[in-house]
Amino acid sequence: MELSDNYVITVENSSLYRKLLKLPLTAICDLALRWSSSHGCKHPHEDVKATTERWKKKKVQRKIAASTVLLQYWPDGLNLLQLAQLDCYLLFHKPNSYVWMSQTAYNKNNEKVNLSIDPDSFISGIKNDLGKLYMSHLYFCKHPEFQMVVCRIQLFDYNNEFLSLTEVSSHEDDRSYPEITPDFGASIRKELVTRAPFYICFPLNSPVVIHTVGTDLYAKLILESVQKCIFGREKLTLVPNEDAPIKNLKTLNILHGTSRYAHSLGPWSAYAESDIELSPLTDSKAHELVCGRSILCKTSEFTKEALMEKTMIKFKGRSYKGHFHRVSEAKRRFDKMIYRSANTSEKCSSSSFNSNYASLIPATNVEFILKDEITAQENVTIKFTFQGNDIFGGLHELCDRDLIDLEKVPGWLAGENGPDSGLIENGHFTKAYTKGRLI
Repeated sequence: MELSDNYVITVENSSLYRKLLKLPLTAICDLALRWSSSHGCKHPHEDVKATTERWKKKKVQRKIAASTVLLQYWPDGLNLLQLAQLDCYLLFHKPNSYVWMSQTAYNKNNEKVNLSIDPDSFISGIKNDLGKLYMSHLYFCKHPEFQMVVCRIQLFDYNNEFLSLTEVSSHEDDRSYPEITPDFGASIRKELVTRAPFYICFPLNSPVVIHTVGTDLYAKLILESVQKCIFGREKLTLVPNEDAPIKNLKTLNILHGTSRYAHSLGPWSAYAESDIELSPLTDSKAHELVCGRSILCKTSEFTKEALMEKTMIKFKGRSYKGHFHRVSEAKRRFDKMIYRSANTSEKCSSSSFNSNYASLIPATNVEFILKDEITAQENVTIKFTFQGNDIFGGLHELCDRDLIDLEKVPGWLAGENGPDSGLIENGHFTKAYTKGRLI
């Protein structure tokens, strides 16, 4: 049974208020404008537009904007489509709020198969399949930063008190559930039990499906329905990847999406950005092959700036100028996609835009086992365990502070293997799979 986009369920204002406070002011204003133009509002759209422009100009506190949106503009509550859009905005701005895992599609010959999703038929199939057991609501959107489509699926159930009332009517007219009508909807809003939303991401031109981690009955039911609707009669299967669950959607998108960085991380990332090889689509006069790059050798005069430049090349594969250009371009594209405007004064909350040391793929938990032969008779094994918000970004900063000798930092400590743990034997890295551990 499908619930319409305009259906309003009972959600505590305090919960919605906390969600809005997690967003930057620009995002709150954008949501208010979008909702007032498509979902109706207690105030005219032009008034809402003028108010949001004033908020951004004066940089008012977010709590003022959030309370105005909930108490003045939509005092009767947000409908299901508004709730879905709010959750997706949180997903875009707070990518570390969920734990993600991935699965790969294989055919009967054990070959990877790129998925081709038709949103209309997929939504229709999911609704028909899940509607046999639960009420549901689906929302599709394109990720503003990554080349992927995000699907939010939410199930609704009746609580025990309401089910006991419907059992009587089921004997009378052989209906387990009453029909959901606009008049009847108001009387059962409080009787609906809202399940946590389940997110599924489909990277474009990729055999991989990325989804939030869920072990309950609802998550398993959704995954079975998704697999049925994607493959249809084709003999394809989804096989979970051996990577541990990751609390960063960007990491999975880079590793399993269409990104060129998947095999060019750390000091090798310059190859993914065409900083090494000349591209016919770029300005050849401004390329490093033509302009050159300053080379630091042991006889060069030591300066703080020289050390920072050297560590940047070691950990990020680019100069400071190239790093800042990439960061500013990524922020500009994100703002333009999500706010429909390239001119925004508010900084994005993502940590990748706030630190010179932030890694492209922030590893939070890695282990390295160093196995080497010291003498002809003795082998030595050393185990390194690192934990933090961004391990290689932290090592980068320690090198900048001259607390670690940059000349002795190997590539596997500079992030060239991304978030993977592994065995280093005679200088060669071998990936180790650590199932069940959160990266």
